[in-house]
Amino acid sequence: MKSKIFLLLVVLSFVLTATLPATNLLAASSNTRVGVSFSILPFQTLSIAGGASGNSAVSSVHVPQPQIADLNRGYIDQRNAVRLSLRSNVPWRVKVRTSNRDMGTSFDGSYVKPVSDFQLRATGGPYLTIDGTDQVLLQGNFGKYDFDIDYRTLFDKGAFRSGNYQIDVVYTIVSR
Repeated sequence: MKSKIFLLLVVLSFVLTATLPATNLLAASSNTRVGVSFSILPFQTLSIAGGASGNSAVSSVHVPQPQIADLNRGYIDQRNAVRLSLRSNVPWRVKVRTSNRDMGTSFDGSYVKPVSDFQLRATGGPYLTIDGTDQVLLQGNFGKYDFDIDYRTLFDKGAFRSGNYQIDVVYTIVSR
């Protein structure tokens, strides 16, 4: 990025020098003041575990079948389920949401697992329950960052029915 800015300034100085009248360049008593301004556009990328980079990424999460200990505890954790890598030249936020209305139906068809049973966090932070609206998961200043994300799925021991449950988690990086 610095080399591109330097190159731009060198090219501008040549262009301006070539367009100034020769008499101004040679006259000892003449002064010429040149102002240059430029702006740097925001650049942000986000990827999951070395996947393709862009402004957003999707993680498809398969919820494992809980064991008796998980049902007694009321949840199952998936520690370091994904690693988010991001780069930004401006202050940023990572927003998260799901595109699913529910996490699926039990094998016997008697239970629909709500998305409100799914939570996530950046490792060490508080858990966040997601839905279809964007919520801020992370924020920071410009730079390069890697974050491990933990998933937690809640279970009601009395209402739980075995099923093939899954959820798509959409991560999006935006400027603050």
